[in-house]
Amino acid sequence: MEGRVVRKILAVLGVTFIAALPAVFVKILDVYKKPLIQSAGHYVDGLVPELCTSWDQSIFLREASPEFKTRLENPVRWNKISQLSQSLGRFQEYEGANGQVFFSWFRDFHRAVIGQYHAKVRFQKGGSDFKVVVILRDGKWKLLYFGGWEKTSK
Repeated sequence: MEGRVVRKILAVLGVTFIAALPAVFVKILDVYKKPLIQSAGHYVDGLVPELCTSWDQSIFLREASPEFKTRLENPVRWNKISQLSQSLGRFQEYEGANGQVFFSWFRDFHRAVIGQYHAKVRFQKGGSDFKVVVILRDGKWKLLYFGGWEKTSK
């Protein structure tokens, strides 16, 4: 009889433990993600005005991840960015970015921390919303994607 009671108690404790694991895991991720969200946001907030003020290819290349760098070195892609800068006019104001950081796995089974943001910028000829994606590489944020721009009214 005592053995049955002990087994039941252990079963209840085991089920409770297993049920609590996801909540504990989510809490640990939240604690780990908060500084990443802050650092990615600071990076984006510093980078977007710098890119939109000068539209200098060397700045894009300096901040680009290896994956994005190969796309930026393509003359067709760079011409699109140049045409965009001409159509928007001079940079006037950076209105901030909103986004989120998440964890991703690549095909080669490498874990990556990626920040995805939407940045609002006002230019001489109107506003624009940019999609900015950054990736954490060797402890530093790098630009993984800059585009998806939507021209908005002044």
